[in-house]
Amino acid sequence: MSLTKTPLKVIGVKGGRKLDVLNDAIDIWAEETPTIIEQLKDSISDLEYISLISKYGHPMKVPHDALELASLTALYENRDEEVEIEFSCLIWHVFSMKSTSLESSFGSNAYDGFDWGRDGSVNWIKTNNIFITVVGKNTESTELPAKLLEALTHWHPHPHKLLLAKLRHQMDEQGFSIANMVVSKRYVQASWLKELLSANPRNDTNASLE
Repeated sequence: MSLTKTPLKVIGVKGGRKLDVLNDAIDIWAEETPTIIEQLKDSISDLEYISLISKYGHPMKVPHDALELASLTALYENRDEEVEIEFSCLIWHVFSMKSTSLESSFGSNAYDGFDWGRDGSVNWIKTNNIFITVVGKNTESTELPAKLLEALTHWHPHPHKLLLAKLRHQMDEQGFSIANMVVSKRYVQASWLKELLSANPRNDTNASLE
């Protein structure tokens, strides 16, 4: 699922009666706890919401024991007994609110191959023809190749993607004629793949990224 476009369309609860029951439960909850709407919306951060939608595609498919739902689970378990609501419906409601609040942050176009990832200080975002990682402004220029390689490693691309990247680089350097040579000689592809997979990032980082 591409998140370059707002994921509003994937969010929905079938059946008007079920939606009415959900709204009634939220209204009762709000009478008991006036700030509950904001608490529910803030129980999942924007990044957690985007991550869950990117991974599962729809709020109804998100596992109830997902770590990102810990705060929401606590609110649900501490609700008043009069608030009769299914947890899956509550997840849908919160995701719907998050989707609406973030709608203006999404573009109107979907890009092929869009994906992204984040793990601590490692981050990356890509489409079919671009790969970007963001580093701190105080990062030394000598550290940039290693930072890029770290992000590429986290992406964990298929080996064929590495071959295509290598081919595009060679075409930029030597022209389109090299494409026929590479396609017709499988040992060249194997040699490139071996070079990409065995390159030492400390001694030959640039070769790994070409």
